[in-house]
Amino acid sequence: MIMRNLKQFCFINFIAKYKILTMILFSLIIICTVIFAIFYDDDIRIFYCNNQGAIISTFGAIVGAIVGGLLSLGGSLIISDYEQKKANAIRRKNEIYKPLYEELQASHERLTSNPYPTFIAFKEIQQNETSRCPQYIEWEKVKHDIRFFEVPQDLKNAMEDLHNDIKIYEQQRDLAASILSRIYEEETRNYTICDIDSLLPGVLLDECPLSITSNLWEQIKRANIEPDLNKCKKARSDWYMAEKNALKLLDKLIKGIVDKYEK
Repeated sequence: MIMRNLKQFCFINFIAKYKILTMILFSLIIICTVIFAIFYDDDIRIFYCNNQGAIISTFGAIVGAIVGGLLSLGGSLIISDYEQKKANAIRRKNEIYKPLYEELQASHERLTSNPYPTFIAFKEIQQNETSRCPQYIEWEKVKHDIRFFEVPQDLKNAMEDLHNDIKIYEQQRDLAASILSRIYEEETRNYTICDIDSLLPGVLLDECPLSITSNLWEQIKRANIEPDLNKCKKARSDWYMAEKNALKLLDKLIKGIVDKYEK
């Protein structure tokens, strides 16, 4: 039962996709059937010979009507398909590409001004919560509704690569923070996560934070944590480049639709 319904669906989908080709083939089948009957059926051939002029005139009129109807219908179908493609493309631009682009652009600017953020939002947050943090809410929305099936595969890959790189950054940052917290705790005996969150960006940028003493800074510099810091730096660089690539792809998709349908 399921296989029969699937076959019926495939057949209907084929007919809908190739309307013009289907009508042309159907018309050719009718014409070929008539010609075959004329030349291979004795009664029809005799009738044809006795009424050749009238039959040719009638047959020509029928063929002309079929061809004219096909051309007219084909033209209307082409225009209808174009308008449907235009409407779908503009809708994808407004509902998928543009919101993603605007959010990524804002996050990219935040990442430039705040190179090693502590908090990254993947869901709705209140306005007063970490306003400088990068946010990646739109892609999570797209992934969980019907719009996901309209996203081109290259954009899906770019967004998934971006989110994977962000996850890797979070892991490497947490690792670097845990190593730094151990040094900080040994030196100050007064460890709090807030202190580490404010301290780590300066260490990664190789800039002494104003909140620590020069002795603590020297202790951090003497500790062999450079390999772990480099992993965090690389993860942040990969994140930055993946975001840049996704922005370029979205910009290309948006401009392609504008140039083709909105100019």
